[in-house]
Amino acid sequence: MPRYVNALCRELDVCAAERLKGSVQLRTLYIGGGTPTVLPAEELERILDRVRSLFSLTSDAECTIEANPGTVTKSSLERLHSAGMNRISFGVQSFSDAILKGLGRVHMSEEARDAILLAREAGFLNTSLDLMYGLPSQTMEDLERSVEEALTLPVSHISVYGLQVEAGTPFYTRFERGQLALPADETVDEATPCCRLFAL
Repeated sequence: MPRYVNALCRELDVCAAERLKGSVQLRTLYIGGGTPTVLPAEELERILDRVRSLFSLTSDAECTIEANPGTVTKSSLERLHSAGMNRISFGVQSFSDAILKGLGRVHMSEEARDAILLAREAGFLNTSLDLMYGLPSQTMEDLERSVEEALTLPVSHISVYGLQVEAGTPFYTRFERGQLALPADETVDEATPCCRLFAL
């Protein structure tokens, strides 16, 4: 992991020197795609320190990090907030333990709830939560229960995404082998407009 962060910091150096010449103020910083919180807090702090040394952030810049609920602790959340992250986005996906287990997630529903509450205690007042529909064995009732659970938590934004099985992923291999019990098209079609309405 330190070698990866070293390489990422060198790439930031190149980006600052070649692509963003002159004085540029950044209004947003987004560390995400995947699960950056698998990195130890000290490595994430190193990335943030390098960003601040190379770029100018506005005083009200929104600094977001994506997180899997199973990869954060009270200490790591406190360190991330102290380092300047002021928004956190949790990939919860579902509040059904059976569905989470089928997805191979490293967290269960209770850990997701705990992580969100710990983030609030650590100072994150801007917290978002991602759910998904079209998951293996998921019913409309499962989705509705997850949305209802999400609404009880101190989050400022909830997103609901449809599952896309992409070629080259373990899910795609399982799908090709007939090992994925995906919901019927009718169920997904029923969920889609509901999720769009919810997003509004």
